[in-house]
Amino acid sequence: MHFIGLMETIKDQQKIFSDRLSDLVYQKNRSEGLNKSEIAGALNIPIGALSGYLSGKHMPEFTRMKVIAGYFGVTIGYLLGESEAAAPQKTPQDNSDLDHQDLSEQERRLLSFLRDDSQKEHWKKLIYGILEGAADENDKDEGGSR
Repeated sequence: MHFIGLMETIKDQQKIFSDRLSDLVYQKNRSEGLNKSEIAGALNIPIGALSGYLSGKHMPEFTRMKVIAGYFGVTIGYLLGESEAAAPQKTPQDNSDLDHQDLSEQERRLLSFLRDDSQKEHWKKLIYGILEGAADENDKDEGGSR
């Protein structure tokens, strides 16, 4: 019985999230003329993910939920139905510096570059190569000390 109650609570929260996000997307469309695809782009998420959130089929992870809340100028509590007041947060003009005020200019540029979809495959290969190299070095160090 306890498990069923928990599942119902999750479903309720998912419905509230979906409804509130739908309202926010609608408002953004009315006030700024942005469509779902443009909003998904501003949030740096695939349109399919946004559609899943809007339909109530999926819930975003916490970090993505923070980005969504910041973009729309509301709290996570509002999105989840824990608060009736939208309680606006500081609304950044540019979503790219959302939650990154403490980063240096160099770190912000790197983050912006990493978010560039055209560079993702390049970065993935580079990062995996670095990690494999570090693992090889670690294996050498462990083998040599025995």
